[in-house]
Amino acid sequence: LRRQAGATWTAEALVFSTNFRQPFDPAAFQAVLPKNSIHRMAPGEPIHALMEQWKAAAQRTLPERAWGERRWFAAAAHALHAAGARVDLRRRWLGRGYLVVNVMRNA
Repeated sequence: LRRQAGATWTAEALVFSTNFRQPFDPAAFQAVLPKNSIHRMAPGEPIHALMEQWKAAAQRTLPERAWGERRWFAAAAHALHAAGARVDLRRRWLGRGYLVVNVMRNA
């Protein structure tokens, strides 16, 4: 969330995080979405489209899993970005298990 002086709070990004102790699976992140996003997990909603794109990106990059979950997570993030999602591709964040998706309309 972000709040500029004299303005209301607005969502800036959606951040997903993993510690790589469990196998990487984008579907596992659906259960821990913010409540307002969970209620929008229906076809036609942007959050549903994002999760479906992420699952598809993970499937396309499955061969990267041979080099570890961390590498596969980063490869899926790059594929998700290539599919049109506004993913922050900073290596440091991806390497630590953070997927940051910009949700601001004008960004």
